[in-house]
Amino acid sequence: MLAFASTLLKQIFSSKYQQLGATAAPRRRAITVSIQIAMALTLLSHIHLVIADDTARASYPEKMYFQHLFDNKDVNIGEVEVVLQDYQGYIWLGGRNAILRYDGNDFLPFNIEIDEQDSSKNILASQAVDLFEDSRQRLWVATRNGVLWFDREKQVFKKLIRKQGQEHNIDTGTINKIVEAKSGEVLVASYAGLAVIEPHSENVTIYDITTTKGALNNNVIHDILRDPSGNFWLANEKGLHYFNWQDKSFATYLPNPKDINNLPDNDLWAIEFDDAGNLWAGSHSGIYKFNTTRLFSALVR
Repeated sequence: MLAFASTLLKQIFSSKYQQLGATAAPRRRAITVSIQIAMALTLLSHIHLVIADDTARASYPEKMYFQHLFDNKDVNIGEVEVVLQDYQGYIWLGGRNAILRYDGNDFLPFNIEIDEQDSSKNILASQAVDLFEDSRQRLWVATRNGVLWFDREKQVFKKLIRKQGQEHNIDTGTINKIVEAKSGEVLVASYAGLAVIEPHSENVTIYDITTTKGALNNNVIHDILRDPSGNFWLANEKGLHYFNWQDKSFATYLPNPKDINNLPDNDLWAIEFDDAGNLWAGSHSGIYKFNTTRLFSALVR
């Protein structure tokens, strides 16, 4: 079928074909050629779809086999809430009871360092919500009790501690998501708002978005994404919020702007970009698509 379509196109543009049509009226000949071209292109398009469909089918297995890796293992991790593969190839599992590293054979738990001078005071790392590896290969963990980072030399987690004079509670509160700015700062989305960590000094800057012009009036941030331009989008109980990284300003967009207190519609929990640049947002009342004109459309409610 592909060869036939290609041959047909060659015939259309061959001198022999045009000589055969030379006796016909010019208008009729032009129409005939247009029809033949359309037929050939339609046939090629159909063949392309068939090939694409066959390729897509061949890209995934017809059967999926699952293996429970904890079988015959002394593992007490509880609910596994997040999985990440680091730059060394290890698989990290974040759970309620532990944070484990899997090397293909064994699961290794790790502790949180409490006292540098006394390792007996260390406690088991647990309550993981999100795992993130930054551009410097530092592993960060969002937990229900603050932010951790992994010291690969000492093979222990360290907790981000509030320094004297700093006013924030990301060392104790629930952290929902961790991302990185293009310039290397680490952004933390939590129930207490938005925090920016300078990775070298570990200084923390808090953005009280309830008092920022154009910002949301609720500090609970469920999710955060960085867009290709280096700015950020926040999912919140009061809609979707754009954070301009250059001037640190906010803009707010609501799925239901006519009723700003409508919790099922405006309470967004998860956001993600597609390949076309649209942003998808999950809420209590379904899923929304936020297009480039910055208008919401409800897809499932």
